[in-house]
Amino acid sequence: MVATYGPSGLTTKVKSLEMHHESILEALPGDNAAFNSKNVTVKDRGYVASKSEDDPVKEVNIKPVHKMDPTPFSKNLLCVILEKPSVTQQRGIVPLCNGLDVIQQAQFGIGKTATFCSGVLQQVDHGVVECQALVLAPSQGQRMLNIRSQFPSLARSSAHLPPTNNYQGGPVNRFASPPPVNQAAGIVP
Repeated sequence: MVATYGPSGLTTKVKSLEMHHESILEALPGDNAAFNSKNVTVKDRGYVASKSEDDPVKEVNIKPVHKMDPTPFSKNLLCVILEKPSVTQQRGIVPLCNGLDVIQQAQFGIGKTATFCSGVLQQVDHGVVECQALVLAPSQGQRMLNIRSQFPSLARSSAHLPPTNNYQGGPVNRFASPPPVNQAAGIVP
């Protein structure tokens, strides 16, 4: 198989494919697979791999936004948009709010959670009282704590969208029928 790596755009032959130190023939979306490529180091190839014959992965040139233009955002989201966004927010909020997938890697405390929460909140229809977004987070660690504390406060910018928290395998059958208005299941962190 020939793979194209992103964001570098490098194309090379894959020597072997492994998952959990065992050789496999195929990797599916979501699999944590390791690629052994000919004459290419991990540092040189990038972070995302795709088949070269299909639509190969490519870098999207996203221009940083140094001051947020309120035009493309819903009025409910404008309550939480920052006037001076961090570098992470400069490159992530606009693409996420436009429905694009974004992968970001950054240090702790520079706005990743607010960036991803903004993308979800922009796409939620505030007139519909039912579950519209499901945010999954690790059950342990700092990321879960950040989402648990920040997402509800961001969602409260709209009185019509109170978040419902569901942690550690709690029941989800309450979403089968519309919940009472005062406990609307708009956002589930």
